[in-house]
Amino acid sequence: MDYLLLLVSIIGFGPAMIVVWFSLRKYDYPYVKGTCFDDRRVFFLLAIGMVVGTILLVMERMVYPLFKVVDADGIYFSPVMFFLVYVLGLGMVHTLIKFVILNFPPIQGRPDSQFYGVSLGAGVSATWIVGFGYISLSIDGGMDDLATLAALTILSMNTALIHSSAGAILGVSTAKKEGMMGLMGGFVPFLVFQLSMFPWFYFDMIWYSLIISTPLTILFYREVHLRIIPNSLPEEIQDEIRDNEERA
Repeated sequence: MDYLLLLVSIIGFGPAMIVVWFSLRKYDYPYVKGTCFDDRRVFFLLAIGMVVGTILLVMERMVYPLFKVVDADGIYFSPVMFFLVYVLGLGMVHTLIKFVILNFPPIQGRPDSQFYGVSLGAGVSATWIVGFGYISLSIDGGMDDLATLAALTILSMNTALIHSSAGAILGVSTAKKEGMMGLMGGFVPFLVFQLSMFPWFYFDMIWYSLIISTPLTILFYREVHLRIIPNSLPEEIQDEIRDNEERA
């Protein structure tokens, strides 16, 4: 058995599934009489996200060498290329792919699109972390290093939070049929997250970036979970959820 693959699968899928469950739990029975979303679409978008996450990881691995500029003095890390390629370029690619998927006819304009954005983002996060963790731990041999595993777990949770938050924001814009006007809402949170990875690439210390990205991703998710998603629902459903929470 490939224990490394099993370990990174737990680290990758665990936080992503927790985020999906926590995000959707109060929009189903017993908080509402029926359900605010279609389970089949949730799992379908989760699966689509898993495929997308794998593709995006391959793309990111291909552009990593662009951050290393070669001149007469040798090879050095280029902050400018990092910002242009990793922050802006990949950030927009991540956002555009989610945007295009959530604007397919079966989803576009639906009042529950925000929930499918959450599951899409969680799927992207899960397989991205699995692939990244497997490659990194295979090369570095960090399977027995508790600090490395802890860092990967925190990165997994942060990645799940930001991808799901960005997906939910794009889902809300999809429900309102805002078109390209809704693109920036999902891009800005992910841009900030990508930018927080700079200390990791520059100093080769993941903990520097985790210290920055953890509170940011929690704040973004808190805003989405407590304000953006609830406010996107009809007033009668919001009242029903509040009444059931008070009685619980």
